[in-house]
Amino acid sequence: MLSSKTKKYQVPVNTYVKIGLENVIKDWWWVFIIPVVLIAAGILIGGGWIWGLGITAVVSTILYIVFWGAQFYGLSHVPQGKVLFDKLSYEFEQKQIKILKSQKEGMMMPWENIKKVFKTKDAFILKLSLVQYIHIPFHIFQTENDLKFAEKLFERKGLL
Repeated sequence: MLSSKTKKYQVPVNTYVKIGLENVIKDWWWVFIIPVVLIAAGILIGGGWIWGLGITAVVSTILYIVFWGAQFYGLSHVPQGKVLFDKLSYEFEQKQIKILKSQKEGMMMPWENIKKVFKTKDAFILKLSLVQYIHIPFHIFQTENDLKFAEKLFERKGLL
């Protein structure tokens, strides 16, 4: 059976938080319209309201980003999220993805669990949900052919 294998890799917490914040901003971009509306309302009302609504808009935007950053950072410290930060290797096959902690220990993930795959300049990001994803850098693939096979597999599955 054809498959694509990777070396073991452990995603750094800072990388996970950064990519998570980017994904939330992409998915929930419309939330940033609220501060713009508050600032516009302050300008239209005029007077002292412009400062109050402007400060509210800036503070709410900062709190929103801090809230999501804390969610992603906190995921690395709870037992349910620890598995995402273990040193894992991956094997991509036609029917499933094998996520292996060791040769004897691992799990199978069906392709249906993956919502979308994003390709960045140096990695694939397999999105499972709004806050869960798998970061797979290109350098952990064992050969160039493994990388190409994985990319073609993502395209055939309609995820990339």
